[in-house]
Amino acid sequence: VEMNDPPSSTKDKDGILQSEIFYTPQAFLGFCVDNHLQFDTLRRAKHSSFVIIDTVHDNFRKSLHCQPLKGQAKNNE
Repeated sequence: VEMNDPPSSTKDKDGILQSEIFYTPQAFLGFCVDNHLQFDTLRRAKHSSFVIIDTVHDNFRKSLHCQPLKGQAKNNE
């Protein structure tokens, strides 16, 4: 595949999400064993990758705290 006009910068602008499952190789292996994740076939690798990404995303989502509204929301009828 040939690119006619490659971008000048390929830096990722997204932040890095931290997760305890990536702190050590043993933590990652333990997570994979506990969740029966396997990478021996393409199908299993895709599923395992999805589970890992979903877990990291879910942990990040849970870390965000929403503040409750003070008072009641007004109806715009």
